[in-house]
Amino acid sequence: MKKGFTLIELITAISLTAIILLTVFSITIFVSNLLAKNQYQEITFDEIYLIDKYIENYVDQANQVELVEDELILDNEQIISFDQSNLSFNINGNTILITRYIQNLEFNIDGHLIIVHLWINESEYLSLNYYKS
Repeated sequence: MKKGFTLIELITAISLTAIILLTVFSITIFVSNLLAKNQYQEITFDEIYLIDKYIENYVDQANQVELVEDELILDNEQIISFDQSNLSFNINGNTILITRYIQNLEFNIDGHLIIVHLWINESEYLSLNYYKS
């Protein structure tokens, strides 16, 4: 009687194990990349949402809104700005949020319309519009 495995049986077993492991790892890598992309989108959305709510709250409460250089000045007291070097959203010089994916904020005033461009990268931005009567 023979004891052990033949060379062909060992090669077949190793080949099947390799195929199964490669399949499992490729699925794992695919899911990991998918989750990383979703996390990027989720964090970006959270940053946009927080900035939007802060600006909306302050603009709604203000009687007067001015644009001086790159800052929104509300009622000659509240200053809303974005520090591009630190990627920080500031109100009255206090950092409210340090962003990971929003690269810049640009403020524009067109009559009663306040427009905020949130730059995610050099080619993608989102516009937020606030109406102040």
